[in-house]
Amino acid sequence: MRRGQAEPREPLNIYRQWDSPTANEEHVAILKKGVAPWNAWRDENPDIRPDLRAAHLSGANLRGAHLYSAHLRATSLSGRTSSRRWR
Repeated sequence: MRRGQAEPREPLNIYRQWDSPTANEEHVAILKKGVAPWNAWRDENPDIRPDLRAAHLSGANLRGAHLYSAHLRATSLSGRTSSRRWR
């Protein structure tokens, strides 16, 4: 390699969880069980950042759900009752 020339990079085909365009199905399933099971799971797993990206939560009543620190990019929340508890 010549001086001043950048080293070749590895291809960016390595999967990284935070690059995933869709929600973690386990997290969505827990939330769909209801607010109480969701909040209990959050209390038991404080180090997990829920991944709800692009989740379709149609008809979900989220009032009181602990959604703080959750990945919510592109999550459809319109027409739902959502929590006001954000940290």
